[in-house]
Amino acid sequence: MSLKLNDLEIFVAIVEAGSISRAADNLGAPKSRISRHLKELEDNLGTRLLDRNTRQSRLTEDGERVFASAQGILEKVEVLQAEVLHQDAELNGRLSIFAPAEFVAEILKPCLGDFAREHPLLEMEFLSGAARPDLLHDRLDLIIHPDPPRDSSFVAARLCRGRTDFYASPYYLRENGHPQHPSEFYHHACIAELDQNRQTRAWSYRQGRDTREARIEPRYRCDSMTATLSMALQGLGIAMLPVFLAEPAVEAGSLVNLVDARHRANHDIYGIYSSRRMKPRKLAVFLEFLKRNLPETI
Repeated sequence: MSLKLNDLEIFVAIVEAGSISRAADNLGAPKSRISRHLKELEDNLGTRLLDRNTRQSRLTEDGERVFASAQGILEKVEVLQAEVLHQDAELNGRLSIFAPAEFVAEILKPCLGDFAREHPLLEMEFLSGAARPDLLHDRLDLIIHPDPPRDSSFVAARLCRGRTDFYASPYYLRENGHPQHPSEFYHHACIAELDQNRQTRAWSYRQGRDTREARIEPRYRCDSMTATLSMALQGLGIAMLPVFLAEPAVEAGSLVNLVDARHRANHDIYGIYSSRRMKPRKLAVFLEFLKRNLPETI
């Protein structure tokens, strides 16, 4: 078996584009060539990676594993190329990053200082807010977010896994009762976080091996995790919050974790950027640093 880096690159491009045809358009190559590279990769690995029809492609179980590994391999190759080509050059210029303020304060805080000291000539700009960020219009290098991009020309590199759970204050529970399962949330005042399209973020939970969505009618809507946490602490209702943000309040007795941990939903957190090709060295190095230093689960 002899795997070719180009076959892995084209496989990743197909998955990110959603189909062989769109990948061919994005790469400016004939569809037949893209299909040939995919077949060579599947033949070399001895397994089918995609279930495909004329309109779209879906990863098989083996394909999911290969895709995750291929992303990591390609990221490392890019970093290696950048380091070899610019091994004597310091990172410089400005790196602009959009990320939730809570993520910067709580998750990046332990490691960000190390990165800054390693690269003293690099300026770093962190932006956060309710408005939906635009990589190109806002001149951003990177967006850190739990929502994968809808635009197939953008790349979503998995950084870590996030956990969410459901919380309310002791005061709210005394006044309104303690729900025992997410299916009961519909009968309670709910504090929902808005996504960047001003839509209510889905309240996902685990039921056995399945992921389901709790039915809610939010009384309150917030555009930040901190605002959602504040309203829950005031006893206004039930909130879905990241575990890392809510844990201190639970330990202090200000919030109660409502349901059993087996219902806790996990989701991937991505680093989103505009193009795999010609990625700036400063971005490649920063992404590799995050993958090495962020905890696997937050």
